[in-house]
Amino acid sequence: EFAHKFALLSFAMSGANMADILALKNRNILKDRISFTRQKTERVDSNVAIPIADSTRELIVGNGGVLNPDKPNAYVFPFYRADMSEKTLKNTRSRILKKINKGIHEICDSLGMEPFTTYNIRHTYVSLMISKGATAEQMMSLLGHKNVETTKIYFNTVTNQVLDVASNLIDDVLGRTE
Repeated sequence: EFAHKFALLSFAMSGANMADILALKNRNILKDRISFTRQKTERVDSNVAIPIADSTRELIVGNGGVLNPDKPNAYVFPFYRADMSEKTLKNTRSRILKKINKGIHEICDSLGMEPFTTYNIRHTYVSLMISKGATAEQMMSLLGHKNVETTKIYFNTVTNQVLDVASNLIDDVLGRTE
């Protein structure tokens, strides 16, 4: 259940990676957006502002997150503390990521699916957005890329068959119908 909820949260946050989710602080949760700098590309100042739906807030709280605007510097999820060293943060992130990926693999095994990881959630989200007509420029902004050529890599690796499978899978997982 832990893995399932965090996988859904990653998808609800436009394919945000776990490092970004775990590092969220209350100051990142705005009235209508989640705004943060991607951990992976912070050196190039890649700010992301994702619209936040009520269901996303529910997933945050349902995953043990505490939304408290009176404590803007407090982490949303209880895994990190302000007094942790970078090494401890990295080790904690690695431990949680392994737990989530192990849980996702168990879910896949029980469904008879090929296992995947949290990394694949981002690509699945992008594939679905492409199938729905998103442009490279729109996805560049959403993903926090500084260069549209980086985003176009997603477009070059996605075939119609992959798009159809991604769209159907996501509809099945989230229970959405058109």
